[in-house]
Amino acid sequence: MLRLELGFLILFATFIVWKLLRDIKNLWRNYSRLALGRTSILFYSLLFLMIGSLLFLMIGVNQALYHHNPANNFNAYVKHREEIVALIHSGQLKGEKQSSTDNYNRGIEISLPEKLKGLSRGGKVRAIANGGVLEVIFIHTYIGFGDGTRYLIYRSDNDERKISLLERKISLLPVKQNPPFVDLKKLKNRWFSLEVSY
Repeated sequence: MLRLELGFLILFATFIVWKLLRDIKNLWRNYSRLALGRTSILFYSLLFLMIGSLLFLMIGVNQALYHHNPANNFNAYVKHREEIVALIHSGQLKGEKQSSTDNYNRGIEISLPEKLKGLSRGGKVRAIANGGVLEVIFIHTYIGFGDGTRYLIYRSDNDERKISLLERKISLLPVKQNPPFVDLKKLKNRWFSLEVSY
């Protein structure tokens, strides 16, 4: 969604810059020959284009930033994510089992249906079932140049202390100098936002 918005913005901005340059050139060359009314129309046309472009750009950037925030993104697509969890619970969505003993990698990697692929990076989620408890991990965004990740996590028992990703990120990975920055927030019952950066 973010790529689509940015691509649309770049395309629109390119058209606006081309139109502005063309109109300014036309105005500059023919200013003395143009009637006052025509000059005013051209001027207001340029002004309208500039204001419209700025508004469009501001709305696009604001929308992109809104969706970049995990809580906002979650609220916008909560029904879709709950639909994915329900499909996993009922066994309609299945994936590949991992053989690793690592708390994170021992789960099942599940490819999402085409219409829901945008809800997790790479179009995949990880499901971990342990003792009747289901945990589903959505990758929301990467931070910087891959030095961190934001996750949206569903946990059926609502116990944030047992989120497998916390164990993996904090205790299973070697820490070079400082421990990772971890920010865990509860979004609603059974749903959490987790940010881990190094």
